[in-house]
Amino acid sequence: ALAFYPSSSPLRALLAERSPAPEPLPWQAAPETLDPLAPCLPFWQVSPWGLECPLTLPAGRIFQDKRGRSWWRADGAAAIGLPLLREPPLPVLGMTLFASAGLWNGTRLDLFAAQSSFGRLDLS
Repeated sequence: ALAFYPSSSPLRALLAERSPAPEPLPWQAAPETLDPLAPCLPFWQVSPWGLECPLTLPAGRIFQDKRGRSWWRADGAAAIGLPLLREPPLPVLGMTLFASAGLWNGTRLDLFAAQSSFGRLDLS
């Protein structure tokens, strides 16, 4: 159980009670939008001093450009690419990620987890 700090966008919490780990919950569905950064606008309107916006991303892949920089790109017609803060593990490159979670700092995406056909991946 978590006890959230009071805030207009409560993201910080203390662990109030610990119990045995339950079965993993399914991933939260990504917003139905062509722009994966759309959730950041309302977040920064409520928390203008927030440095990083938490994101749940739709299906996509990680790839490298000709300069060796890594990007996350949405599958589908929009195919929006977001530059990554850190280099991902090599086996993840090109793999279909059904959903991903990370923090957008305005210039780079810090991916920390993804759901793939191999299960949940720790990308932190």
